[in-house]
Amino acid sequence: MKSKGEKGVEPPPGTSEFENGLNLWDAGRIEEALSEFNAAGKKGFRVDAIENNLGAGFEKLGRMDEAIDHYSAALKANPANFFALKNLGEIFSSRGEWAKAKKHLTRALKEDPGDSGTRLDYARCLIVMGAFSKARKEIVTLFEMKSEPGFLIEALSMLRDAEAFDAIVNLGPLIPPALQESSDYLKITGEAYLELGMTEDATIYFEKVLSKGSDAVTKSWLGLAEISLGDDDRGMELLNESLSEGGNNLQVLRTLSFVLHGKDRLEDALSIYERAVALFPEEFVLWNNWGNALYNLHRYAESIPKFVTAIEKNPDYEVAWNNIGNALEKMKLFRESLPFHQRAIEINDEFDYAHYAAAVALLMTGDSMGATMELEKSLMFNPTFPEAWDLKARSLIAQAPEVGSAFATRAIGTEPDAARPWVTLAMCQMMTGMNADAERNLREASKLASHNADQRSLREIQSIEEGGEAAIFKIISSEGLSSVPGSDTEGMESDAERAFSLYRLGSEKMLKGKTGKSADLYGMAFQIDDDSSAIAYALLKSEKNKERLKKYLDESRRIHSSGFATPSLTKAMEEAAHKLEATALDRTVKK
Repeated sequence: MKSKGEKGVEPPPGTSEFENGLNLWDAGRIEEALSEFNAAGKKGFRVDAIENNLGAGFEKLGRMDEAIDHYSAALKANPANFFALKNLGEIFSSRGEWAKAKKHLTRALKEDPGDSGTRLDYARCLIVMGAFSKARKEIVTLFEMKSEPGFLIEALSMLRDAEAFDAIVNLGPLIPPALQESSDYLKITGEAYLELGMTEDATIYFEKVLSKGSDAVTKSWLGLAEISLGDDDRGMELLNESLSEGGNNLQVLRTLSFVLHGKDRLEDALSIYERAVALFPEEFVLWNNWGNALYNLHRYAESIPKFVTAIEKNPDYEVAWNNIGNALEKMKLFRESLPFHQRAIEINDEFDYAHYAAAVALLMTGDSMGATMELEKSLMFNPTFPEAWDLKARSLIAQAPEVGSAFATRAIGTEPDAARPWVTLAMCQMMTGMNADAERNLREASKLASHNADQRSLREIQSIEEGGEAAIFKIISSEGLSSVPGSDTEGMESDAERAFSLYRLGSEKMLKGKTGKSADLYGMAFQIDDDSSAIAYALLKSEKNKERLKKYLDESRRIHSSGFATPSLTKAMEEAAHKLEATALDRTVKK
């Protein structure tokens, strides 16, 4: 941190005080050292050396703003002062002011290209700022310079954190022989091989680490590798051993929960997440993954508080925002889900899945134009997103099934082992009279759905085989994709489809502020489908007539007692009951 004054035959004025300051610094007497540096400055000692050491002292005392002022004064006196440049770069890095840090570290490297610490700090800035290729070059330079092992291990760790696993593997020839046998190097390199799918190579590195002594984290990685290679029994044995040895280690818990997710042992994963968040309550990703486990168990209402906690820990965690929306959609609360998808998009506009999820919610609330825009954005950011291509195909089944077939084929090309795109292609083909092709693709879809335990696709296949085109319209209607009344397919709509079309029209009127018209449309929809909690909710929220409101409240209670109520309907029932009670009380007072 400090810089020494220049030595000469005749020491410059203030040299004695300056050296006294250095000695006091070494003794840990920082404030006394600052006094001596000031005294040296007053006697005429070199300004940039004095200001740099004053900056170092104030930094040591935690007075960072004053430290920055003195470092800046040192650079004003001597723009080439390496220590001041390096020290300023480190302070700005610690504050997260990466652009300023990069600027000063760049200048410091020009003054001393051989300083490994500065080059490492510069590479860290580049990684944080997303300049991964430049960061790799700087880190490779560290290895070419044959820097100290500590710097090299830290550099490898930075590459791992930046997920530059290929760079770690490619640096092999530059690794000093002594470093190649260190546990730190073996662990990092083993992880890199595993992340790159080179699992057999990874096991070699992990086993070398364990040959030096037990290590819970490495054992968990080896367990994951063994499972990837098909030896589930050995893998789970290692993971259980790692849990026994290092059950309070975050990486061990993460690896075990990851494996349990992959093996669909979600109930077991729940206990691991509960343990993990008790130990590491600020780890927002753990909370989100706990929510994912509950979501995958179809326990959607239980998953939401976990996602909410993840957001409380990190308000800008777009994945958790979107996951709340996904859970609400699974609960058929499409209108309620939309703001959560939109918040995720606000945080990260390139979040392809959030755009797709928003498109689904918009379709289900009747905004087909908005849905189309979100779907296009999803594909713009990820042209190989199979779900988006599939949804785009399904949206064209009724109007342009030939075009829909092309989009379904794109979806199959990006995810050939998924059943849903094959079902979509078959539906498009049935609508164009290509029944033989449709039958063949349904068989393929059935095979894939059975292999993947995709119950939703199996139900769709059975429905199509039994009901033909009528079943197709029922399927796309349930996804908000059917045509509205008055189209060529109106006569083919089932009661549920006609009710849903009226519900969508009512929602469109509601969005435009036409509450009277929307209530009429909801009422017509309810006459056709009086078991729909979504329509009952809409009626309770939109109906102004007290007699009809009482009737719809009674109908909602019937739906509620049948077990089909949603949380939104329950809340709307409470509000409607309160409104009717207030009206009755008001009448009593007037009498």
